Amino acid sequence: MTLDNPVKGDHRQVVTDSASRYSFPDLPIGRYNVRTEKTGFQSQVKTSVEINVGAAISVDFSYPQASLRRRYKWLARRVCCKGVTPAA
Repeated sequence: MTLDNPVKGDHRQVVTDSASRYSFPDLPIGRYNVRTEKTGFQSQVKTSVEINVGAAISVDFSYPQASLRRRYKWLARRVCCKGVTPAA
């Protein structure tokens, strides 16, 4: 996880825990961009996340299972059908 405040130049990185939770403690107030990256998936960014005094907020990300399933199905077709002539 990466957190950036482009106005103040603040840049922080953390690794999620085993339950995919993360925390950026003691942030100054401002607007931040939060980025997540996971191997095999496209990175995601949530922009202009506002942090106020005393705030504890959640920014959730999800990686769609459909895109992973679709990739595996395509790979399976390519392997199964290699060198095979389709039946008429």
